[in-house]
Amino acid sequence: MPLPAAMDAVMHAAHIEAMRLVAAAIPGAQTATLGHWFVDDAGVENPDFNVAYVTGDPALAAGELPSVVAWFLGRGADWRFKLRPGFEDAVIASLEGRGLELGRREPYLAIDLAELEPPAEHFHIGPVTSRQDLADYESFDATRGRPPEWSIAGAVMDLPGCTLWVGRAAGGEPVARAMSVALLPAATIHNVFVAERYRRLGWGRAITAVALLHARAAGCQFGALGASELGYPVYRAMGFERRYDLATFATTLPPSAG
Repeated sequence: MPLPAAMDAVMHAAHIEAMRLVAAAIPGAQTATLGHWFVDDAGVENPDFNVAYVTGDPALAAGELPSVVAWFLGRGADWRFKLRPGFEDAVIASLEGRGLELGRREPYLAIDLAELEPPAEHFHIGPVTSRQDLADYESFDATRGRPPEWSIAGAVMDLPGCTLWVGRAAGGEPVARAMSVALLPAATIHNVFVAERYRRLGWGRAITAVALLHARAAGCQFGALGASELGYPVYRAMGFERRYDLATFATTLPPSAG
């Protein structure tokens, strides 16, 4: 059954609230609400984590762009706008001709958790509850070339509603990981990753399902996530609906830009 149109606002709000929750646990990070914007300086050198989202009326948000620019410049941070074409076109139009560069467009999907099926029993997946579990979860970051200081797992694993998950092969080797944030009525899924030699064996689908079933037991009705090119067909096969795209705009706006 198709999800209601109101689901789009619910999942967007849940995504932003998850970003706010995670930032609150990271030393050096700071967030703020500026009119119809949510801004997040994650306190790391990677500008992809320093982001601005529209939270209200796009027409009013377009007029508040100088406040967003000033906030990031005041913190000495490079940043990205994360905008939804078709929803926030007024803001996108205001950014045209300002030296912005459109980066990737990531599809955002949602699913009614009542329709979610559990994975096969041979997938061994559990929550991170120990230091060894945490080390296994973080081991994938080294594989992906990320510096250790970018990892936020240790900071967020004890946050209310946040659960880290690790999937292990029969011998105990960590082969998959994911993070879920249960924010009633929706749960958001983040950081899904499967070791290369275990891909196309059902691990991505299984660990996502386990995380969402846990959120369903906690009272969540819907699940939402952003999909990579590799993950998109997996999520669609699970029953996720594509609701909108989140487009990244890199900015080099000068301090005087309005």
